[in-house]
Amino acid sequence: SPSPSPSPAEAPSAGGGSTVARKIKSFFVSDEELNVVLVEGESKRIFFSIKNNGSEKLDFMIRKGGLKEYITVRDSIFSLDPGEIEEVEIDIDTAQLGESKLYTTSIIIEASGIIKEIPLNINVVSAEGLFDIKLEVAKDILISGDELTAKITVFNLKEVDAIDVNVFYILKDLEDN
Repeated sequence: SPSPSPSPAEAPSAGGGSTVARKIKSFFVSDEELNVVLVEGESKRIFFSIKNNGSEKLDFMIRKGGLKEYITVRDSIFSLDPGEIEEVEIDIDTAQLGESKLYTTSIIIEASGIIKEIPLNINVVSAEGLFDIKLEVAKDILISGDELTAKITVFNLKEVDAIDVNVFYILKDLEDN
């Protein structure tokens, strides 16, 4: 489950044994990663939530990491008092993306000096697909030169006779490289 943001504390020192309430800036994002599958030319709205789980009011700005012309963040600037929750809406339009493939980028959330980056994976699929693939990867994080172990399952979307399938794969980062 997603973890809260780091909590930098701002507490002046207290002398003489008195206590001072700590001011904590922190927020929680409902999703660690956003994944969407769209048919070529389709548009979709996705959602995630942000909660101010600190003790101070936070001013938020939501930015797109890449693919800016295909992604729209509604209400990208807002404020949350402690305990308040905001639902963020993102519109994705694949009409101009072109070919069927996986597009990767991120949504960047900034609030009062705290920055979180949420990966956004947009899988654009053909409307005329014969089969689909399920991929299970053993490791979430890879470093250049690491060995990658994966289980690949191919399944039919339409009734077809037996055919040979070649699987080619590409590894991408959040900048779509």
